[in-house]
Amino acid sequence: MTTLRKLLSNFLPVREKMTSLLSKKEPVFTVVSSNSPLRYVAMLASMLMLLLAGAVAVVQASGPSGVEDSGNSFHYFLRHIIAVAVAIIGLLFTLHIDYRKWRKWAGGLIFISFLGLIAVEVVGSSANGSTRWIDLGPLNFQPSELLKLSTVIGLASFLAQRRRQIAISKKLVMSVMGALAAMGLVVAVLQSDLGTAVLIAVMVVGMLFVSGVPIRYLLFPLSLVAAAGGILIASEPYRRSRIVGMLNPLDYCGNETWQLCQAWATLANGGLTGTGFGSGHAKWGWVPAAHTDFVFAVIGEEVGFLGGVVIIGLLGALSLLGFRTAQEAPDFFGSLLAAGITIWFTGQTFINLGGVLGLIPITGIPLPFISYGGSALLFTVSAAGILLNIARQSG
Repeated sequence: MTTLRKLLSNFLPVREKMTSLLSKKEPVFTVVSSNSPLRYVAMLASMLMLLLAGAVAVVQASGPSGVEDSGNSFHYFLRHIIAVAVAIIGLLFTLHIDYRKWRKWAGGLIFISFLGLIAVEVVGSSANGSTRWIDLGPLNFQPSELLKLSTVIGLASFLAQRRRQIAISKKLVMSVMGALAAMGLVVAVLQSDLGTAVLIAVMVVGMLFVSGVPIRYLLFPLSLVAAAGGILIASEPYRRSRIVGMLNPLDYCGNETWQLCQAWATLANGGLTGTGFGSGHAKWGWVPAAHTDFVFAVIGEEVGFLGGVVIIGLLGALSLLGFRTAQEAPDFFGSLLAAGITIWFTGQTFINLGGVLGLIPITGIPLPFISYGGSALLFTVSAAGILLNIARQSG
């Protein structure tokens, strides 16, 4: 809880920075500083270490699943390595593009995202009862992952263009929340992905808050979002069962919370220092989705509590450095873009770990930089490249 409070406390300095920028003319910078600040180096090092840890975790966790699904114990690991390579290319691409250029591409990215969501309904592939992916051979494309990136860029651009109206216009807030409702319905209803819809809502509300929108303007839209979320939960039996199971996990270990109880047992088996690489039992069918949503359980078992703390520390450091970058960004758009990306990473980390630890219902959201994935890893790492570009141009 102390770490969570520390992360949340970083919103206020960013909000203060945004408010101060509202009264200033937005500068235009064209030169990238050749002297990368220490924050830039620390962020890059944290991301690379997380990617390395993720590759190790996936190879340890996916062997039995690979044999069962394809006859090759390295099946998922090889696909993950391809995804990492593509993601690093995306990182290098976004890192070397001035972040201000993304403003003119925001509309196109949002259009492509929605086009992809529609395409999923026509030619999408299914997994675990949901249709969220477009099969591209060695990689699967998940349009909702692109939607996260395009939402951050689009909202940052929208608010930057209207920065003089932020503190006085209720209509601005309602227009943003209307767009959020449309995105949420498409993701949560058509693709049955309430977890991603919740994450996008967290990103949008967080960006509105740090941009300087008065809290009183957010209360009514937030109540509508909460009501819509309640209706979506009540409309599906499996969502209701997850809520009930979360409130009384030990009473439902044989059914609704079996995955959670197995994750707890796995983490407990790891103890302080872990069972050692390759010695854990979670990957042998004890914990479903061991190399994807519940990869942290495998990490906690094989490297123990101390190893888990290192992973959480790297993710926490990335969040703190991201919020600091938002404070030090050269202009309003850069500050809001950095804050949005950081809220994305922080929110997704909390949702994933919260599900594994039983703090919130399981949502199917991957752990950033760590979990096996294709498009999730690509767009997360590419967004990190934009964040690094902002840090590189900061003071």
